[in-house]
Amino acid sequence: MGKILEVKNLTVHIKTHKGVVQAVRGVDFYLNEQETLAVVGESGSGKSITMKGVMGILPKNGKVVEGSVMFQGNDLTFRDSQVTILSPEKPTGYLCEPGPAYLEKVRGRFPSRALSR
Repeated sequence: MGKILEVKNLTVHIKTHKGVVQAVRGVDFYLNEQETLAVVGESGSGKSITMKGVMGILPKNGKVVEGSVMFQGNDLTFRDSQVTILSPEKPTGYLCEPGPAYLEKVRGRFPSRALSR
């Protein structure tokens, strides 16, 4: 089994009215074929921002400023609001406090069959 997802040195900044917050710094992990990844931690530790950075669904004031995201050998590092679908054949999902605005953003990035209404 090989690596299907590899994240190296992921760093995400969030702009606020008080300045730039380093929300995620230097995160590394990988996922092999047929494995499941669960990200757990304390509230405010950066779990959601990390995964949103990996999938390219950060809020408009967020940006991946360093690091790389490799999926099936392809560099999918999301910078400057780049939109890429990870795998149309096998939809990748993320679920955390799904409000209507959030779900619409995800639906816009993934095929309609990936998330049913």
